[in-house]
Amino acid sequence: MPKPALTGNEDAAITAPVDDIGSTSIDRIAEHRQVFIEGNNLTARLGNVENPYFCIAEIGFGNGLNFLLAWQTWLAQRQNGERLHYVGIDSHPLRAAELARILAPWPTLASLAKQLLRVWPAATAGCHRLCWPEQGLTLDLWFEATDTALADLASRREHCVDAWFFDDAASAKKTELQSLTRYRAAAQLSRKNATLASFSSSAGMCHSLAAAGFVITQRLDFEFKREAIAGHLTKPVAPDIRVTPWDLPGHRPATGDVLVLGAGLAGAHMARALAVRGFNVHVIEQSQIASGGSSNLQGITYTRLSRKTGTLADFAVASYQHAVAHYRQLFDEGQLLDGLDGAQSGYLQLSDDQETLSYLKAALKEDTALAKILDPEAASACLGINVTQAGIFYPDAFWLNPPAVCRALLNHPLIRVSSGTGAVALRNTAATTEQQARNLRHRDALNQGLPWEAIDANGSVIGTAAIAIIASALSSQQIAGLDWLPLQGIRGQTTHIRSRGSLAQMRTALCHEGYIAPAREGIHCIGATYSPNDIALDERAVDHDFNVAALQRALSDIDVDSDNGPAWGHVAVRCTSSDYLPLVGAVPDHDAFIDAYRALAKRRKKVLDIPAPSRQNLYLSTGFGSRGLTAAPLAAEMIASTLCAEPMPVPRYLQQALAPARFLIRDIIRGKR
Repeated sequence: MPKPALTGNEDAAITAPVDDIGSTSIDRIAEHRQVFIEGNNLTARLGNVENPYFCIAEIGFGNGLNFLLAWQTWLAQRQNGERLHYVGIDSHPLRAAELARILAPWPTLASLAKQLLRVWPAATAGCHRLCWPEQGLTLDLWFEATDTALADLASRREHCVDAWFFDDAASAKKTELQSLTRYRAAAQLSRKNATLASFSSSAGMCHSLAAAGFVITQRLDFEFKREAIAGHLTKPVAPDIRVTPWDLPGHRPATGDVLVLGAGLAGAHMARALAVRGFNVHVIEQSQIASGGSSNLQGITYTRLSRKTGTLADFAVASYQHAVAHYRQLFDEGQLLDGLDGAQSGYLQLSDDQETLSYLKAALKEDTALAKILDPEAASACLGINVTQAGIFYPDAFWLNPPAVCRALLNHPLIRVSSGTGAVALRNTAATTEQQARNLRHRDALNQGLPWEAIDANGSVIGTAAIAIIASALSSQQIAGLDWLPLQGIRGQTTHIRSRGSLAQMRTALCHEGYIAPAREGIHCIGATYSPNDIALDERAVDHDFNVAALQRALSDIDVDSDNGPAWGHVAVRCTSSDYLPLVGAVPDHDAFIDAYRALAKRRKKVLDIPAPSRQNLYLSTGFGSRGLTAAPLAAEMIASTLCAEPMPVPRYLQQALAPARFLIRDIIRGKR
C-alpha cells in the first residue's frame, strides 16, 4: 500500500483553513495576484523567459489558487515555445471533490480549474507529475512534508527555481533553526536572481530568509495585505553534499539532436517527451513501430496495492497515477480514439486474500480516488459478469492498444522514424578516454559536434546526434558494451477470442491469474503466459489452453470454449531486470565507475563527493517487463528532466532504484567488484 500524504503532522498548517481558501470574494484573487504574481514580477518575466523553462515553486499549494493565477498569467504572456514548470508542495492535500467545491465560485478560473481537476491525483505521498504539453506547462505536485520535499529536490544539485511562493502559515511558526534549514534548501534550488513573495512577514522568517541568502524587501504598499514581503537571491547557493551522487550523470547534458533506439512503448514515450521540449528526435527501429512486447492487441495500465512497501510497490503506484493522467490527456486531445485505441474502463483485480482486502479497505478509508474494495456482489455489478470473489477496483485505469499508442506518440513534427533497419550498433565519435579527452580536437567534437552514430550491419551510418537513448528492450544488452546489464527475456503469449455471450456484457477490464479487457472491434485479448528464459516466438496451442483455463476459473459461470469460438493469438518477448524494476537513466562507464566508488565496499554509508563516471550523453530506458504501458511514460519524463536540468518527477530514492548503475553500486558494496 502506498504511503498516504501526511496528515496531522507539524506541517499540517501548510494548507490554509478551508474558510480562508474557500472565500468566494473577488478580492481573494486580486490579493493573491498582487502578492504572489506581481510580488515576483511575473507578468513581465513570463513574457521574457531567458532559459528553456521558467520554474515557480510553491510551499503550501493548498487549493491551487496561486497555481491557477500563474497558469493564467503564463497563457497570456507566453511567447514562442517556452515552458513553465511549477512545483507545488503540500503535506495536507485536498481531495478532488473538496478542491472542486472550493474553486467553483471563481468563474474567471473555471476553465483552468476544470483541466486541473480532470487529472488531480489521489493523495498518495511523493511527486505527481501532470503535463499540458500544448500549453508548455508541467506541474509537479509533491504531497510530502515540506522539508522532506525540499531536501529531496535540492539533493539533485540543480539550480532550477526562478520564483518562490511561500504561502504557508507553518513557516512563520518554526524556530529560527528550522526555518533556516528550510530556506537554505530553497536557496540551493534557486537560480541567480530568483525571487520570492509571501504573505508571512514575521521577523524570524525574514531573518531566516536573509541568513539563507535572500535579500528581503518589506512591502508596505499592498492594498490587501500590508505586511506581505518580497525578495530575491543575489547568487546561487552551493548544495550540501549528503548523498553520494552515483545515480546522477557525471557530466552536464549536451544540447542538440537525439537518437532513440527503439520504436516500442519505451522509445515512443521517450521521443515524445523530448519532442514537446523542442528536441529534434530521430527514432531508429530495427523492425517496425510497436514490435516486440509493444505489439499486443490490448494491454492495461496496471498497478497492484498490497500490504508490502518498498521501491517496487512505490514505483508501481507512482507510474500508474502518472500514466492514467497522461493517457486521459491523449484521449481528450483526440490523439487516441475512444473505443478503438483504448478506453478508461477501469479494471477489477480479483482477490481472495481477506487479510489484504481488510487492510486496504482500512487504509483507503473514504479516499477511493485510487481504488475501491468491492465485495463479490459489487464486483459482479462493476464487471457486468458474475464473479464469486471480492476485488479491488481501480476506476481510472485504461485498456489500450499499444501499437496505436506508439503511432500517436511518434506523430509529431520534431520526430523522424527510420524503421526496418535491422540490428543497430552505437559508435561514439567523441572523446571516450582520459588520454583522448586531453586532445583539444576531441573536446571540440564533444562540445560542438555529434558524438553518437547509429550504425547498421553493413557499417552504414543511419543517424547521428549529440545524445543517444537506448530503448530497445532485450537488444539493449547488445548495444554499446552493455552486456553486463542483468536483463532477462520472458516469453508471453496472449489469446484472442470473439466477444460473444456473457463476455459481450463486460464493462471493465478484469485481472485475475491473467487479464481480459473489454472487446476491441469485437475481439478480447486474454493472457498472458509467463515463460522465463524462453524467447521463442512460435504460437502454442498449450498456451492458449492455459489462458482460457485461467479465465474460466475466474469466470466460472461462462463457457469460453462454447461461446467464443476457436482461439488464436500473439507471441512476444518481455524484457525485465533481475530486480523487476526498469532501468532508467544515465549509463555508467563500467570500469571507471567501479574504480571511483570502490571505497564504499568498506564503508557503504560514506558520502563520496565524486561525480559518477558515465558514458557521455548515453541513457537507457528498458526492462519494463509487462508494465510498459504503465511505467514508460514516467520513465520518459525522468530522462527528459535530466537532459533539461528540470526538477525530477520522482523522489530521489526511486531515481536511485531505477538507475542502471544500481547493479554496479550493489556489487561494490557487497564486495563483488
